[in-house]
Amino acid sequence: MQSDINALSGGALSEGTREEESLSYRLNEILKQKGWTRYRLSKESGVPVSTIYGIFNRNIGISFRNIQKIANALGTSDFI
Repeated sequence: MQSDINALSGGALSEGTREEESLSYRLNEILKQKGWTRYRLSKESGVPVSTIYGIFNRNIGISFRNIQKIANALGTSDFI
């Protein structure tokens, strides 16, 4: 599971990194493919909508726990 999480995050869990920009881009692509909104991702994952928007806007870092919740909600472990 740790390798799945690293794939999702690009190995980065801190604020403002290039890997987070990749994470944001990849999540946007997956949401488009699924026809999901950020709000739906929040509801499906249990991650607060403010946290989801913070991740996409790169205003906040992302925790391991939230990456795990998002990966589970999307039903994927291969984000990169």
